[in-house]
Amino acid sequence: LANGFTVLLRPCRRPPARVAAWLVVRCGSLHERDEERGLAHFVEHLAFRGSRRFEPGGIERRLAGHGLASGRQLNAFTSTVDTAYCLLLPGEDTAALDAGLTCLADIAWGLTFDRQEVERERRVILEEVRADRGADERMRERVLRLLVPHGPLADRHPFGVEQTIAGATVHRLRSFYGRWYRPDTSTLLVVGDFDGVRLRDATGKMVGS
Repeated sequence: LANGFTVLLRPCRRPPARVAAWLVVRCGSLHERDEERGLAHFVEHLAFRGSRRFEPGGIERRLAGHGLASGRQLNAFTSTVDTAYCLLLPGEDTAALDAGLTCLADIAWGLTFDRQEVERERRVILEEVRADRGADERMRERVLRLLVPHGPLADRHPFGVEQTIAGATVHRLRSFYGRWYRPDTSTLLVVGDFDGVRLRDATGKMVGS
């Protein structure tokens, strides 16, 4: 689109009455500066902890009302190169599709970074980081240093490092979010059983929201 936001729509009726909608932001751990290791993953956690239209947990509750269970039909992940938010929606339910697009729009451009929620998720992420520091992860880092000796890949696990996560301020998280969550770094992919004309109109409203 004119603002750089990419929208990919592919109607497909196999299987019927199912729609997959992904918001992909081209920001992963390889995009982080040395002092930002783990912020992309931190922002992913905060995507469900409050936005301009939803209180903390509101996105999950809104989508649960349309039959989406967190971890199954509603999920997210951060990799070395991007962060993705994934919805599996009932295609025959236009209200569910509209709700999904509204939630993805708030994740893309409307997160609020409430201080209490930042602290809550900080504890969760620190536990993930500590739990991940087992033999498998140490071996992965050693192999990557052998394979890519002159690159940052071995030091850029999406979970980040404890020091960065423990010291991340609301201001720093907002700044990182503002730098990377932009129309020109974001892509909306929708595949499934939907009315293409209607969805083009709906995505236009999403971009303008």
